[in-house]
Amino acid sequence: DDDDDDDDDKGAASSSKRSGGATRKRKENGIKGRGGDKKGRGGVLVREWAEENVYGRLRKETPPSVLRDCQLATRVDVAPSDCSEFGPPSAVRRAVGEALGRIGGDCLDSVQVPYRADSPYHLDILDALQDMKREGLIRSVSGIDFSSSLVAEAATCGFPLDTNRVKVNLLDPDPYDKFSNAGGGTKLLIGSPLAGGLLTDRFLDARENPGLLYLSRSERYHTETSLRTWVERRGEGGSSDKDTWRRFYKEVLSTLGDMSHRYQTSAASIALRWAMHLDGMGSIVVRTRVGTDGEDEAKPYRRHVDLRGAFKFELEDEDLERLWEISGRRRRRQEEFDNFFGDFDEGSFPGGDGLFLPDPSNQRLWL
Repeated sequence: DDDDDDDDDKGAASSSKRSGGATRKRKENGIKGRGGDKKGRGGVLVREWAEENVYGRLRKETPPSVLRDCQLATRVDVAPSDCSEFGPPSAVRRAVGEALGRIGGDCLDSVQVPYRADSPYHLDILDALQDMKREGLIRSVSGIDFSSSLVAEAATCGFPLDTNRVKVNLLDPDPYDKFSNAGGGTKLLIGSPLAGGLLTDRFLDARENPGLLYLSRSERYHTETSLRTWVERRGEGGSSDKDTWRRFYKEVLSTLGDMSHRYQTSAASIALRWAMHLDGMGSIVVRTRVGTDGEDEAKPYRRHVDLRGAFKFELEDEDLERLWEISGRRRRRQEEFDNFFGDFDEGSFPGGDGLFLPDPSNQRLWL
C-alpha cells in the first residue's frame, strides 16, 4: 500500500471546492474519493494499475496453496458531502465489480474504506459492503483511520469492521490508545510503523538535520507530523528544526542503533518488533518504498530484505520498556487491568453496596 503516509485528509477536504466537468463526472461515477485534483486522480490510477498488473498477475502466477496465506486488499473511495447524486449500494457494487474485473477471481480478499471528514456516507458504504460480504463477493471489510466512535457505531448498526488501520509508531503512539478501545472484535492494522522511513538505518549516522532535499516525501511528511508530535509531547514545541533533530538522534536513533547492534538486526526491525507487541494488533503495513532516498522514489517498487529480520528475534522486556519510555508514553499492560479489577472482590464491598474505600497500601489503585 503506497498511500500510507499521504496527507489524505487535506486532499479530501479540498475536493469539495472542485467544479465543472470533473465534479459532474465524479458525481456520475459515485465514489471518486479525493476529488478531481491531480493528486487524487493519480492515486486512483495507481491503485487501478496495481490491481491489474500486480494483484492480477499475482493471482495468475501464484499457486492456490500460497494464495490462501495472502490477503490482497483494495479500497473503495468515499464521496464528499457535496456529492448529492451518490447512491449506494449501486456505486459501491460498481466499484467492487470493476476491481474484481482487474484483479480476477470471484471475490475480493479485503475492501478498505478510508475515513473522510467531509463525508456522511461511511455507514452507507459499509452497509453495501456487508451485503456483498454475505453474498460471498468480499471476504472482509476494513476501515482506514476510523474513529473509535465510528467503529462502535458501525458495529451497532450491524456493519462490524474486521480491521481498522491507524498510523502508529514510536514517535506517535497516541493513536493506539485512541483507537484500541473501540472494541467489537476489530483488529488494528498498524500503519506507518517506521514513520515513513525516519525509524530506519538510513539515519543512524545523521547527527544533524539532513535537510528537506535529502528526505523522501514520506520522511518529510513524518518530520512535520510524527516527529513534531513527539517533541510537543515533551513540552518543546517551539524548538528549532536543528534542536528537534538532535534530540531525536540522541534519544531515539541512538537507542535503535544500540539495540540493533545487540540483537544483530536492523533498526527498522526493532521499531517493527515494538509495534508487533501492541495488544489488539492484527497486522503491520509498511510502505513499499520506505527507507529510500528522494532520488529512489522514481524507481520501481521494492521490498527491503532487512525488514524480514523483525520475525527472527524477541525484544526483552526491559528493551520494550525503554522503547515505550523514549516514545513518551507508558506501556499499557493488559494484566494491569486484570489485576486492578481482580482486587474488587466481594470482601471489598461490605454488604454488597455502599461506598467503596480502597486499601491505601495497594499502590495499583493510586492515581
